[in-house]
Amino acid sequence: MAIKVTLDPNFTVGDLYAFVDLLRAANIDSEVVVGQVNIANDDEILDHYEIELPAATAASTPRMPDAPWHLYREALDDIIAGDGNAQRHLEDLAKLRDALPD
Repeated sequence: MAIKVTLDPNFTVGDLYAFVDLLRAANIDSEVVVGQVNIANDDEILDHYEIELPAATAASTPRMPDAPWHLYREALDDIIAGDGNAQRHLEDLAKLRDALPD
């Protein structure tokens, strides 16, 4: 079963961001055209924008390294407390970066 995502024509910038975030999470190609749906019985008045997501759509989740989350939290807390000095945590941060999706 496919999912349709719609956007009201009187959207805010926040609505547009959320719409685009959904499309990115579903890996929709940037060249795909978003459909325009007109009001029934009137081809001149736009009702909403619409795009159908693939049936197996799921937001990608990062593949995290084996180290426990608390180690990364501690490293980030230490960096923040140390005015941004991350020198002592470069190895942990590199592992975390390498685990994030492209």
